Amino acid sequence: IGVHRFNLRTLRSPYVGVTATTFTGGTVTGSALEFKVTLYDTDQVVVGGKYSIELYELDSVGTEIPVTSIFSGNYYTTDVRRRSFIVDNLTEGNRYRLKIFYYLDINNTNSPVLNTYTYSTRALDPDSISVGTISAVANATNKSKIDLNFVNSNKITDIDYVRYIIYNSLDGTSYNNDIAFSPIPKTVSGTTIYYMTLPETLTSQGIYVVQLQFISDDKVVDEQEIDYSYF
Repeated sequence: IGVHRFNLRTLRSPYVGVTATTFTGGTVTGSALEFKVTLYDTDQVVVGGKYSIELYELDSVGTEIPVTSIFSGNYYTTDVRRRSFIVDNLTEGNRYRLKIFYYLDINNTNSPVLNTYTYSTRALDPDSISVGTISAVANATNKSKIDLNFVNSNKITDIDYVRYIIYNSLDGTSYNNDIAFSPIPKTVSGTTIYYMTLPETLTSQGIYVVQLQFISDDKVVDEQEIDYSYF
């Protein structure tokens, strides 16, 4: 009788990503925030595959005031789309806090633990540094590297460095890095945009989530999260 040994790896906690972008104009009233929320539960450790979201405004002493106009009910990890929420008519200079709640049972003990992921925005300022809209494309000479394009940015050259994670939503592998931010300008259809190449070489195919924090004068001035498909 043959003996076969199997080494089972530790199950991974879910990947949770949140970004918030400030903007005005268009169909929004006053100043607005667009929140983008991602929750990838690769190892299915979130109980019931269910999570909930709450949004709070912070007063001058940090007290949480619930904002209930855009969130209701539960969301499910089986729907892997990034969820986007826009809340407008906000007060400039105020801060906001988004919370994601879910129960976690990594060891299958039937004793789930409530987890809370908290994301707090900086003070609302439509004229702040912004990287604009980011898109991810394959590098022209090395398809396993990622190029980032920045469109409609504001004061982008004031950013000192970028901190980021690249996460494969299919197999859970990830890359983390902090690098100097040196975007290169280029002209597309008469408009100046910026681009940069991330140094990581992707080793496996999949749908990647790239979450980035942009730092200026030791402060996070913008955050973004984008998807990138590598097959």
